Amino acid sequence: MQSFKCAICKVGKVVPDEKGKKAECDNCGTVFQCYRDDRFTLKKLGDKQYSDTYKELDNRQDGFSGLTIYEWESIANGGLTDKEQAVKDKENAVKEREQSVQNIIVTTTPSIDGNTIKEYKGIVTGQVAAGINVFKDAFSGIRNVVGGRSEVLQETMKKMREEALKDLKEEAIDRGANAVVGATLDFDEYAEGMLLLTITGTAVIM
Repeated sequence: MQSFKCAICKVGKVVPDEKGKKAECDNCGTVFQCYRDDRFTLKKLGDKQYSDTYKELDNRQDGFSGLTIYEWESIANGGLTDKEQAVKDKENAVKEREQSVQNIIVTTTPSIDGNTIKEYKGIVTGQVAAGINVFKDAFSGIRNVVGGRSEVLQETMKKMREEALKDLKEEAIDRGANAVVGATLDFDEYAEGMLLLTITGTAVIM
Protein backbone atom coordinates (compact mmCIF):
# COMPACT_ATOMS: atom_id res chain seq x y z
CA MET A 1 0.00 0.00 0.00
CA GLN A 2 1.40 3.39 -0.98
CA SER A 3 2.49 6.07 1.47
CA PHE A 4 1.09 9.60 1.44
CA LYS A 5 1.93 13.09 2.66
CA CYS A 6 0.82 13.84 6.23
CA ALA A 7 -2.11 16.28 6.36
CA ILE A 8 -1.37 17.06 10.02
CA CYS A 9 2.21 18.33 9.91
CA LYS A 10 2.33 18.65 6.08
CA VAL A 11 5.98 17.61 6.22
CA GLY A 12 6.17 13.95 7.05
CA LYS A 13 5.29 10.87 5.07
CA VAL A 14 2.54 8.55 6.32
CA VAL A 15 3.75 4.98 5.88
CA PRO A 16 1.33 2.00 6.20
CA ASP A 17 2.46 -0.99 8.23
CA GLU A 18 3.09 -4.39 6.66
CA LYS A 19 -0.50 -5.50 7.23
CA GLY A 20 -1.88 -2.26 5.81
CA LYS A 21 -4.17 -1.80 8.82
CA LYS A 22 -2.69 1.43 10.08
CA ALA A 23 -0.16 4.05 9.03
CA GLU A 24 2.01 6.47 10.97
CA CYS A 25 3.61 9.78 10.05
CA ASP A 26 7.39 9.56 10.18
CA ASN A 27 7.59 13.19 11.32
CA CYS A 28 4.79 14.02 13.79
CA GLY A 29 3.81 10.46 14.71
CA THR A 30 0.11 10.85 13.94
CA VAL A 31 -1.58 7.48 13.42
CA PHE A 32 -4.07 6.79 10.63
CA GLN A 33 -6.30 3.72 10.71
CA CYS A 34 -7.01 1.93 7.43
CA TYR A 35 -10.73 1.47 6.82
CA ARG A 36 -10.63 -0.41 3.52
CA ASP A 37 -8.41 -0.42 0.49
CA ASP A 38 -6.88 3.06 0.38
CA ARG A 39 -9.22 4.80 2.86
CA PHE A 40 -7.70 6.07 6.11
CA THR A 41 -9.20 7.76 9.14
CA LEU A 42 -7.42 9.74 11.87
CA LYS A 43 -6.86 7.50 14.86
CA LYS A 44 -4.35 9.10 17.20
CA LEU A 45 -2.53 12.41 17.41
CA GLY A 46 1.24 12.19 17.54
CA ASP A 47 2.84 15.56 18.31
CA LYS A 48 0.55 17.69 20.54
CA GLN A 49 1.63 20.90 18.82
CA TYR A 50 -0.65 19.89 15.96
CA SER A 51 -3.74 19.37 18.16
CA ASP A 52 -5.74 22.21 16.53
CA THR A 53 -5.02 20.85 13.06
CA TYR A 54 -5.98 17.36 14.20
CA LYS A 55 -9.35 18.60 15.54
CA GLU A 56 -10.06 20.50 12.33
CA LEU A 57 -9.28 17.53 10.10
CA ASP A 58 -11.15 15.14 12.37
CA ASN A 59 -14.26 17.21 11.64
CA ARG A 60 -13.53 17.29 7.91
CA GLN A 61 -12.99 13.57 7.37
CA ASP A 62 -15.87 11.40 6.17
CA GLY A 63 -17.15 9.81 9.39
CA PHE A 64 -15.74 6.44 10.40
CA SER A 65 -14.73 5.50 6.83
CA GLY A 66 -12.18 8.31 6.59
CA LEU A 67 -10.73 9.67 3.36
CA THR A 68 -8.86 8.22 0.42
CA ILE A 69 -5.12 8.59 0.07
CA TYR A 70 -5.79 11.03 -2.77
CA GLU A 71 -7.94 13.20 -0.47
CA TRP A 72 -5.37 13.18 2.35
CA GLU A 73 -2.73 14.22 -0.18
CA SER A 74 -5.04 16.98 -1.39
CA ILE A 75 -5.55 18.33 2.14
CA ALA A 76 -1.81 18.15 2.84
CA ASN A 77 -1.23 20.31 -0.23
CA GLY A 78 -3.90 22.86 0.75
CA GLY A 79 -6.73 21.30 -1.28
CA LEU A 80 -10.17 19.88 -0.53
CA THR A 81 -11.80 16.50 -0.05
CA ASP A 82 -14.08 15.12 -2.76
CA LYS A 83 -17.20 16.20 -0.87
CA GLU A 84 -15.81 19.67 -0.19
CA GLN A 85 -14.85 20.04 -3.84
CA ALA A 86 -18.35 18.97 -4.92
CA VAL A 87 -19.87 21.64 -2.66
CA LYS A 88 -17.40 24.21 -4.00
CA ASP A 89 -18.23 23.30 -7.60
CA LYS A 90 -21.95 23.61 -6.86
CA GLU A 91 -21.48 27.01 -5.25
CA ASN A 92 -19.42 28.18 -8.25
CA ALA A 93 -22.09 26.90 -10.64
CA VAL A 94 -24.74 28.88 -8.74
CA LYS A 95 -22.59 32.02 -8.85
CA GLU A 96 -21.96 31.59 -12.58
CA ARG A 97 -25.69 31.12 -13.15
CA GLU A 98 -26.49 34.26 -11.15
CA GLN A 99 -23.90 36.21 -13.12
CA SER A 100 -25.35 34.94 -16.40
CA VAL A 101 -28.81 36.09 -15.29
CA GLN A 102 -27.46 39.55 -14.50
CA ASN A 103 -25.76 39.77 -17.90
CA ILE A 104 -28.95 39.02 -19.88
CA ILE A 105 -30.13 42.16 -21.68
CA VAL A 106 -33.91 42.72 -21.67
CA THR A 107 -35.43 45.42 -23.85
CA THR A 108 -38.92 46.41 -24.95
CA THR A 109 -37.60 47.24 -28.43
CA PRO A 110 -37.40 44.64 -31.23
CA SER A 111 -33.63 45.07 -31.46
CA ILE A 112 -30.64 46.36 -29.52
CA ASP A 113 -28.61 49.22 -30.97
CA GLY A 114 -25.19 48.16 -32.14
CA ASN A 115 -26.04 44.44 -32.02
CA THR A 116 -27.22 42.00 -34.65
CA ILE A 117 -29.62 39.22 -33.80
CA LYS A 118 -27.95 35.98 -34.90
CA GLU A 119 -30.61 33.53 -33.81
CA TYR A 120 -34.12 33.54 -32.36
CA LYS A 121 -34.66 31.08 -29.50
CA GLY A 122 -38.41 31.48 -29.03
CA ILE A 123 -40.81 33.21 -26.66
CA VAL A 124 -39.91 33.32 -22.97
CA THR A 125 -42.06 34.33 -20.01
CA GLY A 126 -41.53 35.48 -16.46
CA GLN A 127 -44.40 35.45 -13.97
CA VAL A 128 -45.00 36.34 -10.35
CA ALA A 129 -48.24 36.38 -8.37
CA ALA A 130 -49.25 38.44 -5.34
CA GLY A 131 -52.34 38.71 -3.22
CA ILE A 132 -54.41 41.81 -3.90
CA ASN A 133 -54.46 42.34 -0.14
CA VAL A 134 -50.82 43.35 -0.47
CA PHE A 135 -51.90 46.33 -2.56
CA LYS A 136 -54.83 47.13 -0.29
CA ASP A 137 -52.42 47.21 2.62
CA ALA A 138 -50.13 49.48 0.62
CA PHE A 139 -52.96 51.88 -0.16
CA SER A 140 -54.08 51.88 3.48
CA GLY A 141 -50.63 53.12 4.51
CA ILE A 142 -51.56 56.60 3.35
CA ARG A 143 -49.01 58.14 5.73
CA ASN A 144 -46.28 56.78 3.45
CA VAL A 145 -47.49 58.83 0.51
CA VAL A 146 -44.79 61.14 -0.81
CA GLY A 147 -45.46 63.34 -3.82
CA GLY A 148 -48.71 61.51 -4.50
CA ARG A 149 -47.18 58.02 -4.48
CA SER A 150 -47.21 55.33 -1.83
CA GLU A 151 -43.68 54.15 -1.00
CA VAL A 152 -44.99 50.75 0.13
CA LEU A 153 -46.93 50.28 -3.11
CA GLN A 154 -43.94 51.34 -5.21
CA GLU A 155 -41.67 48.90 -3.40
CA THR A 156 -44.19 46.06 -3.81
CA MET A 157 -44.48 46.70 -7.55
CA LYS A 158 -40.69 46.92 -7.89
CA LYS A 159 -40.16 43.55 -6.19
CA MET A 160 -42.77 41.90 -8.40
CA ARG A 161 -41.12 43.30 -11.51
CA GLU A 162 -37.64 42.18 -10.40
CA GLU A 163 -38.83 38.64 -9.66
CA ALA A 164 -40.67 38.36 -12.98
CA LEU A 165 -37.61 39.65 -14.86
CA LYS A 166 -35.39 37.11 -13.13
CA ASP A 167 -37.83 34.35 -14.10
CA LEU A 168 -37.77 35.60 -17.70
CA LYS A 169 -33.96 35.68 -17.79
CA GLU A 170 -33.70 32.18 -16.29
CA GLU A 171 -35.82 30.78 -19.11
CA ALA A 172 -33.78 32.69 -21.69
CA ILE A 173 -30.56 31.16 -20.32
CA ASP A 174 -32.11 27.69 -20.44
CA ARG A 175 -32.73 28.28 -24.15
CA GLY A 176 -29.13 29.35 -24.71
CA ALA A 177 -29.96 33.01 -25.31
CA ASN A 178 -28.08 36.08 -24.11
CA ALA A 179 -30.78 38.71 -24.59
CA VAL A 180 -34.55 39.20 -24.69
CA VAL A 181 -36.18 41.67 -27.08
CA GLY A 182 -39.73 42.94 -27.49
CA ALA A 183 -40.52 42.51 -23.79
CA THR A 184 -44.02 43.44 -22.62
CA LEU A 185 -45.41 43.68 -19.10
CA ASP A 186 -49.01 42.90 -18.11
CA PHE A 187 -50.95 42.79 -14.85
CA ASP A 188 -54.00 40.52 -14.64
CA GLU A 189 -56.32 39.36 -11.90
CA TYR A 190 -56.30 35.62 -12.57
CA ALA A 191 -58.09 34.42 -9.45
CA GLU A 192 -60.07 35.96 -6.64
CA GLY A 193 -57.68 37.94 -4.53
CA MET A 194 -54.64 37.20 -6.72
CA LEU A 195 -52.81 39.47 -9.14
CA LEU A 196 -50.45 38.08 -11.79
CA LEU A 197 -47.59 40.00 -13.36
CA THR A 198 -46.39 38.54 -16.66
CA ILE A 199 -43.39 39.67 -18.69
CA THR A 200 -43.09 38.13 -22.15
CA GLY A 201 -40.41 38.56 -24.79
CA THR A 202 -38.37 36.84 -27.48
CA ALA A 203 -35.12 35.17 -26.45
CA VAL A 204 -32.31 35.80 -28.92
CA ILE A 205 -28.59 35.32 -29.40
CA MET A 206 -26.82 38.55 -30.23
